[in-house]
Amino acid sequence: AFLLLIIFAAVISLVAYFLPGIRSYFSNEEKYNVVYKIEFRGVDGDIITDGIKSGMPVYDSQNNYEIGKIKGAIEIVPHVTFTDSVVKNENGEYEVVTAEHPKLKNVIITVEGTAIYSADNEGFLVNGQRIAVGREFHVRLGGFNGVGYCVSFTREAVVDAASE
Repeated sequence: AFLLLIIFAAVISLVAYFLPGIRSYFSNEEKYNVVYKIEFRGVDGDIITDGIKSGMPVYDSQNNYEIGKIKGAIEIVPHVTFTDSVVKNENGEYEVVTAEHPKLKNVIITVEGTAIYSADNEGFLVNGQRIAVGREFHVRLGGFNGVGYCVSFTREAVVDAASE
């Protein structure tokens, strides 16, 4: 019976460690409000923005964990690519010519979430997902699934444990 109790405690400990939602819930680490932007390059801007509104949940499509909620308006900017042409500018320097794609756009979403800070080289985690500039995100948002990259990150404030 004692051996079963030890095995049961070990299993519970492993589950709590590897499931990010449980891990962050029981964590005594400080929690922060964080805001970060994810950019999706070369997408049909009409498809991704259709029906997406502020406050909608954003999910990591690989693990199906919520990684925050949409904050504010979605930004749509031209998708610019490099051409094979090089020109000499007015300063006598050579530049690669860029071209704006007629149909594709870069779409930037702002995501707000609650993160814990993990000092063991993980940094800020929202539901177990590391938030860092340059990190790749596999996102499910409404009817859209796509891969984007974090292009900005700010830590706004410490979350008061009493308000949760």
